[in-house]
This record gives sequence, C-alpha cells and structure tokens, in this order.
Amino acid sequence: MNTKENKPLDVLSEFPPKQEGKTLQNGKICAFAVSLQGASHIAGGGVPCQDYSDIRWLETEQILIAAIADGVGSCALSHWGSYFAVTAALVYIEKAVREKGGRGPYELTNLAEVQEILTGAFHAAQNEVEQKADEAQQAVFNFQSTLTVALYDGVHVYCCHCGDDGVVVQEQDGVVKMVTKRLKGEEASSVYPLQSGPSKWQITGTKNPAAGFVMATDGVLDAFVPVFEDYYGVNYCQGIYYPFMKPAMDGLGVSDGLAAEKTLAYYKEFLNSPDYRKRVTDDLTVVAVVSPQLLRQSGQPRFNVNIWKSVYEEHAKAVRMRLEGKTIDGGENSPAVPEKTEAAQCERPARTDYLKTAAREPEEKTPKRRVSRAVCFLAGLLAGAVIAGTIAFFTGGGVASGRQGTEPVAAEESFPVTTAEPSAGRETPGGDKPVGPASASRAGTASASQVGTASASDAGKN
Repeated sequence: MNTKENKPLDVLSEFPPKQEGKTLQNGKICAFAVSLQGASHIAGGGVPCQDYSDIRWLETEQILIAAIADGVGSCALSHWGSYFAVTAALVYIEKAVREKGGRGPYELTNLAEVQEILTGAFHAAQNEVEQKADEAQQAVFNFQSTLTVALYDGVHVYCCHCGDDGVVVQEQDGVVKMVTKRLKGEEASSVYPLQSGPSKWQITGTKNPAAGFVMATDGVLDAFVPVFEDYYGVNYCQGIYYPFMKPAMDGLGVSDGLAAEKTLAYYKEFLNSPDYRKRVTDDLTVVAVVSPQLLRQSGQPRFNVNIWKSVYEEHAKAVRMRLEGKTIDGGENSPAVPEKTEAAQCERPARTDYLKTAAREPEEKTPKRRVSRAVCFLAGLLAGAVIAGTIAFFTGGGVASGRQGTEPVAAEESFPVTTAEPSAGRETPGGDKPVGPASASRAGTASASQVGTASASDAGKN
C-alpha cells in the first residue's frame, strides 16, 4: 500500500482509514458496520482504534461478505494489522466467489467449496500482514490481530474465525445462537490471533436458514454474550442478552429506504453515550446483517429479562463464593481460589511514546506479569453494574419481549479446517511454529449481566 506520493506507507506516523459507519441496503440485504475508538484509547495519548470492520455486496453473485478484526492490545501496530487483515480477506473472498459463481448468483450450498474460500481468505490475510510488515521493516509480532469473516446469501451464513470476537445468528425459527467460540489462551488476558495459524482457525456456520446475524469484537461481545460458567449443572455460556441485538434485527428488517442509516445512527448514539463509554472502555465494533424478506417469515425469539437477570444473579453469587474459597452450599469440598499463574506479556509503551518503539524487535524474554484468575472473576462481576443502563436504553425499563422463556443457544458444530500448514515466508515469535495465545491485555472480561453491553475493561489497552 502506497501513499498518494507513491511512497511506501509509514506505519509509524500514519493511521488506517477510520470506519465509523457504513451501510448497505438493497432488495435482498440490509446491513451496517461500525468501529469506534474506545474511551481508553482516546485518553491514552495517541493510541488509535485497533478495531476495523467492513461489509461488501457482490451484486452479480448476490452475496454479502463481512469482516471484523481487533488488534492485540500489547502489539504496537495492531491497528494496521486489523486493517490489513480485514481488507485482504475481503478482497480474496470477492475474487474467489466471483470465480466460483460463474457470472451468476452464488449459493452457499457446497460446504467444501465454502471452506476452501474461507481458509484461503485467512491465508491471504496472514500473508498480507506479513508482507506489509516486511515492507515497513517491522516485526510481524507488532501487527497481530483477531479476524472473523462471514459469507451470507440471504439464507445461510458461514464464518471463519480466530480470536475472541464472535458471530450471533438469529435463525428463521426464532432460535438465537452464537456460532463461534471464544479462542482464548489459559489466561483471561490472552487470545489466539490470526497469526496462530490454521490450527486455531475455526470454520462454522448454520444448518438452518438465518434471518440475520450480528458480528462484534470482544468489547461489545463480552457484554451481550457474557461468559457464565457452569453452575448448578446448567451451562449459561450462551446466555445471549437478546435486547442488545433486537433493535438491529427489527430496524434493518423494516420496509424503509433509510432503514440501514437509521439503525446505524441508533447504535452509534448508544455506543457513544456517556454512560456506555464510562463502563465500556475498549474499542467497539458491531456489524449487523438482515434478510428483511426472511425475517418477516421468521419466528420471534423468546426472551424474558427477569429469567436472564436471575441467571446473572446466580452467576454473581457463585463468583463471590468461589472468591471466598467456598462452594454454593458451603460444604467442606470447597474449591480453592485459583492459583496465580505467569503469563508472558509484551508491554505497550504508554501515551505519546506509543509508536516510537514500534520499530524494535520484541526481546527474546518479555516482561512477566502475574495474573490471578480470581481477579479476572472479580472484574467480570463488577462489570455487571452497566446492565441496568442498557436495559433502560433498549427497553425503556420494561421487558424486552412479551414472549416467555428462553431458547437454547448452543453453538453449531464447527467444520474442521483441513489445511494444516501455516503460510510460509515468515518466522513467528516462537520460531517456525504457529504462535501461541498473544497477550491481548483484556483483563476483566465484561459481564453482560443487566446490560446488553457491560464494561469490557481492557487494562492493557489503556
């Protein structure tokens, strides 16, 4: 990528284009994408938005393609990494779909072919980041990011995914589920980035017709799809707070020529609201896509805010008891508070010195910080304070849906990636093997609890 003067891009002094709102609307699809700089980065002295997102419509093939990425907080040039990854993946998919489509509509029915396209897009993204790092004479390590891409033909959605972002689908029968899984390391503050290689790339999709879906980076995702542990024999890991995505589904599904613009404006107002910004300091990315015709033929998701809140309260109680080294019933077989473990961290320079040290290769031995899982649990618990604000914003203080009960929302079985070897050409920080989980410095995974979007305190990104 060159500047207007046809000179090599200076990644130390320039920033990627901002993506603060893009809409797409035609007779088949209605969608928007937005990535906003987080409050911690605004206050961080020169730290740019490390998220990037984009959506594109292939008219002849009648396919929507979308991608989101979140730069790893401890990598100094990850804002460029996420931008390069998204753009390269979409360019590859656009070309591949057009070749497969044969100058006509392309339906996502050949799963082997879809898998080939998605895997190819990830290799293309990885190669692009490595190439740009070479051109800028920077370490590839500095460009690490997550990546999630999606293909949608108005009926089926298929994704390739790496990291802790996610895709939540609303199916025609009204079932809402997250079809991706959070790919984190053992510590809550680590994540497997794109550069981890094909062994960490997850391909998944929907078997049933999908009326629409929402893609989000972790700052937003961890709030409206909280990570509830398995307590009382019930797994609440898919406890999706539907009122967060309901305005997107309803807003994009109406017969209005300005539906996409109005829905985007609605979400930007919420994401930029002082109350939300106070609690959610991470960068914010939301992509929402709907097939209005299919949505009109779909069942209404069932959601009861009181049931959801009771689940959160049970989870909060369990966390408190665990921090105190007790079981729920106070029995003798109480689990101990998790021991502290060491996690390699590559610390980012603070404030205005942020980009000045980007040219340095990472040292062989990175600084170590002791991370307590108990602290992570506590941070998630405290993040629940934002829930009430979101409920008020989206529901006016009332129940989001008149329907009763909750739908099961287990993730779909993933399609395994057959390509086993990472793309050649660059050594990763660990040598010639795929890198392990990178420190995203995302301590305190946000709890969605009472809000559709709770504080995703991103300590290492401040």
